[in-house]
Amino acid sequence: MLDLLPPKLNELSTSDVVRGLLAARIPVGSQIMIPLPGLGGGIPNRSARAVVIVAIQALSIRPGSRIGVPLYCCPVVFKAIRAADCVPRVTDIDTETFCLSSEDLRANRSGIDALVAVHMFGNLCDMPKVLEIMDGTPVIEDCAQSLGSKLEGRACRSFGDISFFSFRSGKYLFVGEGGAQFSENKDLRVRMSDLTAALPALPVPMR
Repeated sequence: MLDLLPPKLNELSTSDVVRGLLAARIPVGSQIMIPLPGLGGGIPNRSARAVVIVAIQALSIRPGSRIGVPLYCCPVVFKAIRAADCVPRVTDIDTETFCLSSEDLRANRSGIDALVAVHMFGNLCDMPKVLEIMDGTPVIEDCAQSLGSKLEGRACRSFGDISFFSFRSGKYLFVGEGGAQFSENKDLRVRMSDLTAALPALPVPMR
């Protein structure tokens, strides 16, 4: 349990810590949504890696599918794609934003069955162009580095079929560990909730 405490504990009040510890004891499936201002309710999950796997399964992306992912991003995304029995297909990045290059995505579109669009350092991918290129193919929006960012008046997390945030230490909003997944599609939300509830329990770390 102590491993989940944020490193910047001095910035939190005693009541914050108590509420966090009490929330960690809530049984899986009991807490249905995590409300984030301006973003709506998200389905909690234990990690961003688990969220990516759940998103791939909820979107019925078949094993062996090639999932586009920018070369410059957290390695957890690559590991999650492989854990879901899919194949990462690397795309280049825009050197000004460090987000994926829509030009490279267009050039390699024929070899991509789905996409994880990773926003970096508060910069958002050119989502209107990305969605045009993907043309209805599943898009997962990685918002771990873009909480509060907007593009053309739309908040990050409002473009992809499924989007997610990470709350691991070092992220814009951190609680030590965990994440939240979002979708405007009611059926996808139900599937994500069911898949998340069915995740096997994590082993208790030995000391």
